[in-house]
Amino acid sequence: AKMMASDMRLARRIQHRLVPDKPPVIPGYEIAFSYVPALAIGGDFFDLTELPNNELAITIGDVSGKGVSGALYMVFVSAVLRARLHTAKGPAEFLTEVNKRMCPVLEPGMFVTLSTMFLNTETHVCRLALAGHNPPVLRSASKKVVEMGLDPGHPIGASENLTIHDQRLQLAPGDIMLFTTDGVEEGENEAKEPFGTNRRNQAMREASGAADMNRRVRTELLNFCGAEVSSDDLTIIAVERLLGT
Repeated sequence: AKMMASDMRLARRIQHRLVPDKPPVIPGYEIAFSYVPALAIGGDFFDLTELPNNELAITIGDVSGKGVSGALYMVFVSAVLRARLHTAKGPAEFLTEVNKRMCPVLEPGMFVTLSTMFLNTETHVCRLALAGHNPPVLRSASKKVVEMGLDPGHPIGASENLTIHDQRLQLAPGDIMLFTTDGVEEGENEAKEPFGTNRRNQAMREASGAADMNRRVRTELLNFCGAEVSSDDLTIIAVERLLGT
C-alpha cells in the first residue's frame, strides 16, 4: 500500500506537468485557470498554447473515467495535442484528428469531451470547436452572462467519422469567456443538490476580471460542496479581453 501511495503521488506530479503551470502573458488579455483533480489523479485535461499568427489555442476536456483509466486517456490526448495542434488549420480539424486517433484505443463505453478554441489576439476573432463539451459562457463588460447557444456536438469516441464544425465569435472589450469541465455545474453539496448554472452565473457577474472570476467560481463551488472531496475533477479557465484594447 505504501508503494501504491508513492506511485499515485508520482502519477499526480507527472499529470500536473502535462498541463500548464501558469497562464501565458498576452498583451491586452488577462487569463487565469484552476485545476483540481478529485482523486490523486484525474481525467480532466486543459492546455493553453501560443500558435503562430497571433493565435492562442485553448483546449479543455474531460475523460469519462476517473482515476487511473481517466488519467491514461488524458495522457493520450496530451500526446496528440503536442503532435498535431501546430499543424491543424483550425480547432475542428484538430478535434477530428484527436477523434481519429482515439477511437481505436478507447475502451467500449468510454468517451472524451473536448473543446478547443483558437483565439486571434489581434483581431479578437475566436474559432471554437466542440466535441460533446459544454460550450464556454460569456460575461460582457456590462456584467451580463450570456449562454451562447452553441452546438456541443458529439463526444470523441462516439463515432469514427465524427463531424465537427468551427463556430466563430468575436470578443468585445471587457468580455470574459469562461470554460469549465462538468465538475463545476455538477458539483454537489451534502444534500446532493448540484452547484448548477445559477450559482455559477452569480459568481461570474460579481467578478471584477478573469483572475477574480476564476477565484470566485472555484471558491464558491468548494464552499458549496462543503468539506467533502469534490466527486469530480474541476477545471476552470477564464479569458478576458481587457477594456480599452
